[in-house]
Amino acid sequence: MCQEEFGYERMVHYNLHLSDNLTIPEGTARANWYGVSGIPHVRIDGKYSVIGAANCETAAANYRNRINQRLNETGGLSPVEIKGNYLPIGTTIPVEATFRLVDPATLTSLRATLVLYEDNVYLQGSYWQHVTRVIYDQYVTLANVGDEVTVSTIINPAAEGIQNIDQVHAVAYLQQTSGDKQMIQGAKLPIGDFSFEIASRIGKIPAGNGQATFDAVLTNISDDTDTYTLEIANPFGDWLTEYQVCGDPTWRTDPVDVDLSPDQSCDVLIRVTTDDVIEKRLGSFRVTSHWSTRSIAEELRIFNGSYAVLFVDDDRNHDDEIPLLAALDANQYLYDHWDVYYDHGGNGPTAGFIADYDYVIWHNSWWPTPTPLTERDVNALMTFVDNGGSLFLTSQLFLKSPTGPASFISDYLGVASYTLDPEYMQLDGVAGDPIGDDLTLPLSFPFGSLANGDGLIPTASATICMTEPGGMAVTLANDIEDAGKVVFMAVAFNAVSATDPDPNNLTVVTRRIMEWLSPQDPAGVEEAAVSILGSRIDGARPNPFNPRTEIDVRLSKTGASGPVLVEVFDLTGRKVAGLFEGTLPAGMHTVTWTGRADSGQPAESGVYFVRLSTREGQASGKLILLK
Repeated sequence: MCQEEFGYERMVHYNLHLSDNLTIPEGTARANWYGVSGIPHVRIDGKYSVIGAANCETAAANYRNRINQRLNETGGLSPVEIKGNYLPIGTTIPVEATFRLVDPATLTSLRATLVLYEDNVYLQGSYWQHVTRVIYDQYVTLANVGDEVTVSTIINPAAEGIQNIDQVHAVAYLQQTSGDKQMIQGAKLPIGDFSFEIASRIGKIPAGNGQATFDAVLTNISDDTDTYTLEIANPFGDWLTEYQVCGDPTWRTDPVDVDLSPDQSCDVLIRVTTDDVIEKRLGSFRVTSHWSTRSIAEELRIFNGSYAVLFVDDDRNHDDEIPLLAALDANQYLYDHWDVYYDHGGNGPTAGFIADYDYVIWHNSWWPTPTPLTERDVNALMTFVDNGGSLFLTSQLFLKSPTGPASFISDYLGVASYTLDPEYMQLDGVAGDPIGDDLTLPLSFPFGSLANGDGLIPTASATICMTEPGGMAVTLANDIEDAGKVVFMAVAFNAVSATDPDPNNLTVVTRRIMEWLSPQDPAGVEEAAVSILGSRIDGARPNPFNPRTEIDVRLSKTGASGPVLVEVFDLTGRKVAGLFEGTLPAGMHTVTWTGRADSGQPAESGVYFVRLSTREGQASGKLILLK
């Protein structure tokens, strides 16, 4: 099954073409209603049909074209708002959604649908994701602005064949049943007692002996006042772990109960004080609802004494990553290991997963594979670098079957053109280059037929670090303006010896690459480390965006007691747009940026910072404009 990440919410009905207990009558009826024929057959937003595909990349392009067409038709906006929840606890699962008309629109033949699906369903030796278990429909009417209707049902998990109630999720959508059968609005529903959202689950203290903080928000999303117990479930060993709640400046280590009314939120700041030991530790923070008894313990990670590295092991069913991981260990870099083949069903990490890391090392070995990186992988890496991330891609396979936008090769990898398989067995470093200086690296392959690295011609922005004996570039370093850094090696890095004398071995070369890739703060405007207890930027939706995004601004009482200023800056510190200037009451507010500068001209694609200025100081957040 092809998977594609488009950067916005989307909803898919899975009606598996298997004669087993994963196919449900409601799914079959829906397929018949649409007249689905052929596999795969996808309906984009209920309206446009895409049938079949030669491969996943072709399918993704077809889907994206139709999705963009639909977004252009609607402007990315809907006249209907959906709010609701579900509660997967005990022997029943109540599901409820309220559909409200917020803008004038003529909507006829409306049907509201609630869907329950389950992840990690075990069948025939495999685990299946997003398996539809229940589809509940009800016809509704929304005629005037302010009209709303609530649709609800109660599900019996055992009767629906649900294996694990903790893996159940719910969505709701509104659709026209006449004409082109278009979707009006859709939403993923939250669990109905509370939400506990953590901005980032990775804390990084590269120098050690510091403090990592985790910002979180607890919200009561039930219809009744509830009491919640907050506590440190796993305190990161002997590192001091403490937290503040709801604006109280007291640092706590023991459990505390918090009372919240419906829709009321409470800010939580978790702080961990580390030592000088280079170590990655795991901890967790628990929230328990007294009303539902549901308890969740959110896992947190701290990289202490090292930048946070994600090593993507994409060598299929081989262990060629072992010498590379040993080189990271020798250089005392802490990393998470993502094994594409064994642990993730052939899928690389998403853009959302890699966003919190400082480095991504993506390793292909020398074994031929049809798609070394999928289009989704390429898009995820581009987003990561756009946000200032550092990427080391080692692959002698990618250029043989490239995927994704051509700009990934030119603008990110720094490759203007290339020659496939010039057959070399040695790398020579470029004198004076911080990575390649004084290097002579013989290459070793298990079979001569696997010695098929590529030759590169760099773009103007890239520098050559290593060449093959004939003089063609093999390794490029690209410091991208207003973004991150990339090192691209067009041969399998594991072909370099791990045991040759310094500097001609994996340990030294890895250290040089990582040092060159060291994260740098952008010029002009830095992303402020602001306590969650004060005024702040609470995120933007969508982000990345085009052409507009809604920015959430949270004001404390102190911040609201004086002037409020919201502005957009580029990475050089130049002001691009003023979004708001005046006064606002304490609480949450939304400010819109349409992607235009104060001059009225559209801003260029790239990374920007939105900055909030109040009496408390300044807080900022990243925005990514994609065109």
